Amino acid sequence: MPPSPSETTTAKVDPMQVRATTLKDAFGLDIQEANRRAALESAVWDAITRIAEAFPESFSGLAVSHVPNYEVKVYVSKDIAPPDILSLVNPSLRSVVKIKRVALNRPERNALVNEAATALRRQGISFSVSYDLDGDGLDVGLANPSDAAKARASLPDQAQRNLRFSKGGSHKQKAYTRPTGVLASDQTYGGWELYRSKSGVVKGICSIGFTGRDSYGDTIAITAGHCLTDPYAQQQTYTSNRHLTLPVEGYRSGGSDSALDVGHLNMQGVAASGGWVWTKNNVEPYEREYALVGVRTGAYQAGLVNTVSNFSGGYLKLAGVKPQSAQGEGLSICKYGVMTGLTCSVILNDYYSDANVTGFIETYYSPQWYLVGAGDSGGPVFTTPDANSTIWALGLVSGGLDLNHPNATVECKRDPANFCTMTYMPADRIDDFAPAQLFIYPSGTVYPGGY
Repeated sequence: MPPSPSETTTAKVDPMQVRATTLKDAFGLDIQEANRRAALESAVWDAITRIAEAFPESFSGLAVSHVPNYEVKVYVSKDIAPPDILSLVNPSLRSVVKIKRVALNRPERNALVNEAATALRRQGISFSVSYDLDGDGLDVGLANPSDAAKARASLPDQAQRNLRFSKGGSHKQKAYTRPTGVLASDQTYGGWELYRSKSGVVKGICSIGFTGRDSYGDTIAITAGHCLTDPYAQQQTYTSNRHLTLPVEGYRSGGSDSALDVGHLNMQGVAASGGWVWTKNNVEPYEREYALVGVRTGAYQAGLVNTVSNFSGGYLKLAGVKPQSAQGEGLSICKYGVMTGLTCSVILNDYYSDANVTGFIETYYSPQWYLVGAGDSGGPVFTTPDANSTIWALGLVSGGLDLNHPNATVECKRDPANFCTMTYMPADRIDDFAPAQLFIYPSGTVYPGGY
């Protein structure tokens, strides 16, 4: 039986340094400027929520620009008096806030992305599509640039305005297999490993994002839907030599072109974890997995492991859920997965679609060696932890590009082309296909959609 979090190590975090290191390495800042921007991030999170609530018919998005200068850009589809927006912004931010007019509000631009993704899927090509707020039009990423003419012809008239094509393609959703033993236990946490097995044979590995309760009052483990492709598989969780066997079937939602990638595992009376998420910095399984996933031999021999500065690893306290509308481009976030461990990155697109998913969030610019890998699927995505080791849930890891850069000659460490990215399903969709509440710290539950 694993000890409770009160009997184990709570993560020790210097939040300024976690955020500042991510921004410094991602954008080539000196440490003083990185510290200044890191200190402003909490105010940015609050500003997005207030502005979106105050102007639901005209708010289109918020993005933090780091290069060449630090700006907080608010995009609106109708003229709004600047004082009305600035009144909702912390005084520390007002001097860097820029208001920009765009053609569509947030629901309209998201609907256009959805329409374009549907059209592109019919073409059978590898693509990604998002809305470029600065360019005020769609950005279609193509794995094969020669598909541009076919892609353009398939798109609706409204999508042709300010349309641009770039290098891109659909993210992959994969779980890797690995044999393991199983021991008995009776408690689990977000961040643990999840094995799928059938008739004693391990079928795959993923990560648990969060724990919670379903509409029947049963404890559930929440992970990516594509991790539960075999409804008859026995589920097993693991971390730090502590195991739990879950013989009950899970139920899931996901698949091609889905707006959901989430699964719930009924844990039949297993004790609630009280809103704790397990993380481990400098994670050992990460290096051990290299040989199994075909990463270049040179990387494996070099013993490269992901580490985040000024973070001890351990349990984090979950305070609640940030909705997708409050997750602005340019903000730093972190994720934990059993493949690549703890990594942090920056939001690139706040509404991203490709052949597999609709309206997810995409991130890039990670200072760690590898942002995400197969086996991380279902893992928790959260705000950079604060000094009290407290986080807010942002989503569940869904997909990413291969660990190697697409040209297969370099790893995905701070890829200069920004091609190595991660996608995650926003946390406020966890209960969209089946009622679910997340356990939050110190006790109790919260509906993800209630924020």
